[in-house]
Amino acid sequence: MKLDHELMLQRRRVLKHYEKSIRAVGQKHGLVYVETDILGFLHFNVQFNTARDIATYCVKQKGNVSTAIDSLVRRGYVTRTADPSDRRQMRLHLTDKAQSVISDICEVNDRYADAMYGGLAEADYEEYMRLSRLILDRAQTLVCVQAQDED
Repeated sequence: MKLDHELMLQRRRVLKHYEKSIRAVGQKHGLVYVETDILGFLHFNVQFNTARDIATYCVKQKGNVSTAIDSLVRRGYVTRTADPSDRRQMRLHLTDKAQSVISDICEVNDRYADAMYGGLAEADYEEYMRLSRLILDRAQTLVCVQAQDED
């Protein structure tokens, strides 16, 4: 099988446009992109709520994540609590103050979902999602293997 490079380029263009929309949400609320991205990540991925999770799954440098989290905590968008099973591990939680940002992020997500999937039949959408998850799971395995090789 071959990669469809045109499809890959188009995905990259869509992602850049989506990031621009998320950046605009952040600007509206006085946040930089990485802060806005972290708030969205914590909202949509409640099980991944540590700085390490964010750095790993958002593919961001740990120093940038740490700086952004410190800013979000200081400004009241996020709180830190020690994990009861490992007090060295700090869990991050969104505060009520973050909800207006989250609402705007959800609006962007809904707008993109409608634009991208709105014309698909339900069965086609479900098949697309099934195949996408399969491909992403394989890609994640590849990324994890490469990360282990780098360590």
